[in-house]
Amino acid sequence: MSLKGIHHIGILVDDLQQAEAFLGDALGLSVVKRASIPDEKTEVCFFDCGGVSLELIAIDDPELRARRGRSGGAAPEIEHVALAVDDIADDADRLRGHGVRFAATGALREEADAPLELSGSKSYFSFRDTSVGIVWQLIEEAA
Repeated sequence: MSLKGIHHIGILVDDLQQAEAFLGDALGLSVVKRASIPDEKTEVCFFDCGGVSLELIAIDDPELRARRGRSGGAAPEIEHVALAVDDIADDADRLRGHGVRFAATGALREEADAPLELSGSKSYFSFRDTSVGIVWQLIEEAA
């Protein structure tokens, strides 16, 4: 195997326009590619995220979406996407301006004013219902 790294992460979304607006406006990411698969009633949009692409996938066919989504007894799932940031306080405040709420831990129990500090890093985790159904972790590593 000649693994070179992560090429992209595919994320199923319910509302492509809403998710695109969040990634573009709130997170400030740039669209690098769009594609349609008409036979599968599928639209995709790729955003650059520091050299790794985030692919948003919207499927209008309920049967196909059920096959592609987490179903049955499937246990594995991507729990969150962690984004490396330089200034967690500034970036969290910017996202709060877009309606995003944060917890200090992945347990998402209560809103937090201060990030989790652990092993030299600081983290916030977004509440899914305020960030297009995805838990985004902002993480600032110690210098």
